[in-house]
Formats: sequence, structure tokens, C-alpha cells
Amino acid sequence: MPALDCTEVSLIFFGDDLTPKEISTLLGQQPTQSETKGDVRVGNVSVQKWLAETGGWHLIVPTQSDGDFDA
Repeated sequence: MPALDCTEVSLIFFGDDLTPKEISTLLGQQPTQSETKGDVRVGNVSVQKWLAETGGWHLIVPTQSDGDFDA
């Protein structure tokens, strides 16, 4: 297998009826970010506010250098 410079992995679920706590319980993992439909969200940079149009559960693993799928 060719060498990899880095790896990035994300697992994301979306759904109008999604309940982030239920996903966390099923997977045994807390999300890096989550929202329920209708939650007030605030932008990281702009600090602009908006309503979440759907529910979401996000698990984002930080970029790993020297990625190796064979490990």
C-alpha cells in the first residue's frame, strides 16, 4: 500500500428526529459536536446565531500525520 501523509476521519449522522444523547448511548462515545433540530447555534468565527434545521451528531478525529491504514 502506498504511504499516506495523513489521515482524517469523521462520523456524522443527521436527521430531523435525531436525539444526540441516543446516538452517544448506542455508540458509547460522546460527539465532538451535536445539535437537536431547533437549537440555537452560534458561529465559531462570526458569532452569528441561527436555528439548527435538523439534528446532528458529529465525531471528528483530529488529523493524524503519518497515517497508516495497515496498523
